[in-house]
Amino acid sequence: MKLSKHLKTLALASASLVLVSTLNHEDVNAQEDGSLVIGLSSDISSLDPHRSNDVYSSQVRSQIYERLIGHDLDMNLVPMLATEWEQVDDVTWNFKLEEGVMFHEGSELTSEDVQATFERVKDEAVAADVAFLFEMIDEVEIIDDYEFNIITEYPFAPLLNHLSHVTGGIMSKELLDADYQYAIDNAGLDITVEEYYELREEGGDEYQEIVDEIGIDLNTVTNESPDGTGPLKFVSRAPGDNVVLERNEDYRVEDLAFEEVTFTVNTESGSRMAELQTGTAHVLHALSPSSVTQVETTDGMELLSVDGLGLSYMTYDIRKEPFDDPKVRQAIAYAVDRESIATHIYEDNASPAISPLAPPVWGHNPDVDTIQYDPEYAAELLSETDVADGFTTSLWVTDNQQVVEMATLIQENLAEIGIEVNIELMDFGTLWQRTGDGEHEMMIVGWTTSTADADYGTYSLLHTDNQGAAGNRTFISDPELDDLLERGRGESDEDLRYEIYTEAQNYLVEIAPMTNIIHAKSIIAYNSDFVTGVELFPSGYINLMNIEFVE
Repeated sequence: MKLSKHLKTLALASASLVLVSTLNHEDVNAQEDGSLVIGLSSDISSLDPHRSNDVYSSQVRSQIYERLIGHDLDMNLVPMLATEWEQVDDVTWNFKLEEGVMFHEGSELTSEDVQATFERVKDEAVAADVAFLFEMIDEVEIIDDYEFNIITEYPFAPLLNHLSHVTGGIMSKELLDADYQYAIDNAGLDITVEEYYELREEGGDEYQEIVDEIGIDLNTVTNESPDGTGPLKFVSRAPGDNVVLERNEDYRVEDLAFEEVTFTVNTESGSRMAELQTGTAHVLHALSPSSVTQVETTDGMELLSVDGLGLSYMTYDIRKEPFDDPKVRQAIAYAVDRESIATHIYEDNASPAISPLAPPVWGHNPDVDTIQYDPEYAAELLSETDVADGFTTSLWVTDNQQVVEMATLIQENLAEIGIEVNIELMDFGTLWQRTGDGEHEMMIVGWTTSTADADYGTYSLLHTDNQGAAGNRTFISDPELDDLLERGRGESDEDLRYEIYTEAQNYLVEIAPMTNIIHAKSIIAYNSDFVTGVELFPSGYINLMNIEFVE
């Protein structure tokens, strides 16, 4: 059988993983000038935009894939692959693509690639973690190579914000075809990719039978040989150690000042700082608040900090006792000292969270009802439940220093009202998977509303349809809340939308499905002896486009 160029690339990529896995950070140090090094505090989980939604993977993938619409540094929507767009009616948006844009593997971007990308993210066989972001898209109607309509199933106010999300990167149809073909061949099915697409369109029993057969091998080609239109091209990945990208010489915007970017992985805060100080890493992504003072007092180190779009929160699987009782959840929420967490653990680089929506997110209302630290009232609430004498539970957290310290303080807070908490540490990938499967009792995790719109910060986390891996790790299913969130995303009048989200934020105080803890600032650091022009988005992503080496 003749291999497509993407399948050939897959074979080469698999071989390169073996070779690159022998690299370490000292090898990265030895690279020639022209190689930019970005230090990540955790490994990426996937190079496929549809397979994960974590900030580390997104930081890397955003250099490879471009969306139809992007954000500027103030989170305003700006053209990316689409040069213009217009709303035709309540459910139809018209888009025009920039002409002459090339994918890394040599094909030209057309409306077909856009159509293939959004059909793929909704495919049950792909089981995309981010399908909820694009589930409202009913059809991508191709007008010609550079013009198309996106038709939604219902009026959807934040469509443009969702298209700007980093998981909306447009993938080449050639890559997607190769990925499907790989999965079809491995499943031993005697059908072509086009025949599969026809079955998917029909959606009958035969399609449903194939879904499980090919699902296990989908995302293989896309994860190991990504093909986007962005400023950087994939070179190699050594899981747990680094990802290497190189400059896209055919990129249409401006020349980058570097030939290559290596994203290194180091989870230990002190070691990361040593790498920055010596120039082993030029920029540190997601700087620990405990390192801020060291950066500010060290010659050559510079800090960038902006009010972030993220939320750190503690949640429960509310299907399990005693978390199925709203009063228990409220008691926990009133027992948590958010101010101390923001002030002492995050060293004033965070603010107490009054709702899931950070202040820069559209829909945030500073005047909504809030749950304040009140241990006496917390104890009173708990006394009115079936666990009045307290109970023992587990709290899952990652091994991030601030998160562990936060968990320890919360452990002390809850002990004051009779709740004994056992803290269990695990790596981010394990925690994310197991909590998505509903194995937890309590956990602390973060969420970034990177669309800067209230829908993504509420519907994703709290709607019944998103239970589990899609985002709703509370597993709450509340008809009143669902109705508010559905109305919010469907309302086109901005003032009425704002009122709906205000009502939703107030209602969340009553049902307390999770404990909102803090909104941390987005912080990065760089070594100004080596680089300049570093910029930071409120979403926490580093803008690499203007970085230059100091001569």
